[in-house]
Amino acid sequence: MKIYLIRHGATKEGKSRLYCGSSDVPLCDDSIKPFLRDVDVLISSPMRRCLETAKIMFPGKKIRISPDLGEMDFGRFELHSYEELRDDKDYISWITDKTGDVLCPGGESKNSFTKRVLDAFIREIDSLGQLGSAAFLLHGGVIGVIMESFCEVKKPYYEWKPPYAGGFETVLLDNMVLSFQGCL
Repeated sequence: MKIYLIRHGATKEGKSRLYCGSSDVPLCDDSIKPFLRDVDVLISSPMRRCLETAKIMFPGKKIRISPDLGEMDFGRFELHSYEELRDDKDYISWITDKTGDVLCPGGESKNSFTKRVLDAFIREIDSLGQLGSAAFLLHGGVIGVIMESFCEVKKPYYEWKPPYAGGFETVLLDNMVLSFQGCL
């Protein structure tokens, strides 16, 4: 089965390099083009930026919303930049965390975020049966977690972050392995 993992289009907050996970912000990019491949099912994060991108890329296609495929909840760090946070002791503790257990105050840890995303992705894949293709409209962090965990090409989480409205074409192999086919 072909699996397309597509990041939402640009937002003003993202272009300003702000942590934007649980904030439901709109797109600011009008250069998104329709996706030129047909897919059997379209699955999206519930966030506005993903839904708006899905409607542009797949006009008229029914969108199935997967609530647990939303971006990481950055809690108190939400809508702030590295420059604003670099002297915050809680922020320093979070960005230097080697275990993935440090919580963003009021938000998630990398481990809890990863578990939520992987559980949701597995549920969605299991529900697809024998379909030929599926597109997922997601966030950069969500795509990073999925590719780091399931792709046969081994790269760290941060190296899997696609550009806005970009992503990856993969083929789902047995045992939940994604075979990397190329960038979108």
